[in-house]
Amino acid sequence: MTRMTESIPAKRNFTKLLNARWRSVNSLAAVGIDPDISKIPQEVWTKVSDRENASVGLDYFCMEVVKSTSELVCGYKIQPAFFTSLGEAGERSLKNVLEFILRQYPDIPIIMDGKFSDISNTIAQYVRKVFDYLKADAVLVNPLMGSETVLPFAERTNKGVFVLCKTSNSSATEVLDLRTESGKPVWKHLVELALEKWNANGNIGVVLSANAPKDLIGIRQVIGEAPILLAGVGAQGGNLAESLPHLIDRSGYGFFVPSSRGVIFAASNENEPFSLAVERAARKLRDEINELVGR
Repeated sequence: MTRMTESIPAKRNFTKLLNARWRSVNSLAAVGIDPDISKIPQEVWTKVSDRENASVGLDYFCMEVVKSTSELVCGYKIQPAFFTSLGEAGERSLKNVLEFILRQYPDIPIIMDGKFSDISNTIAQYVRKVFDYLKADAVLVNPLMGSETVLPFAERTNKGVFVLCKTSNSSATEVLDLRTESGKPVWKHLVELALEKWNANGNIGVVLSANAPKDLIGIRQVIGEAPILLAGVGAQGGNLAESLPHLIDRSGYGFFVPSSRGVIFAASNENEPFSLAVERAARKLRDEINELVGR
């Protein structure tokens, strides 16, 4: 792959980027870049000559997704497993895709969806990789190992940290809906830990689920103005209409809704480039969200 010549901005601030992006494109939609190689359209492999060119194919697919959606979204959420599972080629492509976004679309924040969790000396290495090497602006973390998983990320004051609290996968209830001694569900206890105990730098947000909209009632009274990543929209079937009214902050923003498979693998019309289907799906998501919040 030919490297871009534009320089990567030296200092980025996730909170400022996200707030500016919400307003500049009037969008609360984000695109999840989860490039399942088994679902990448044949059009891509024809373009790069062969499926053996995994890194080149991933680069082309992901960059076309970004180019097709860049005017419609407030952020990109990247799932590294779909890259790193392919070994060296995938690792190279992950770096290439982040550099492409950083150079070509420097006003769009990048969230690394690693759901990281480990002891402090190990998590420090993830912090270095995510923020120093890949130069992502924010990260998803799994808090079940406690503060030593979350705080090393949150200490980077210009970065964002989204703590998994109420996730959208069907088996999450096995853990997150259990009751603590106080009678609160585990997920709500995690919300309180994230924002009352760990958020000294004001850069922590929470992941909540559109699959459990009743749990979102009154959530702003609990979390104040903290940003929300609303999971479960798209292929997981979350309910936008019942969820969004509870998420808006005092400025009229305060959350974003990523969709991965529902956008990047949207069905194309006959003889239509996949990029047009991707753009159409992203536009539909943006417009649906805006309509539901009265924009």
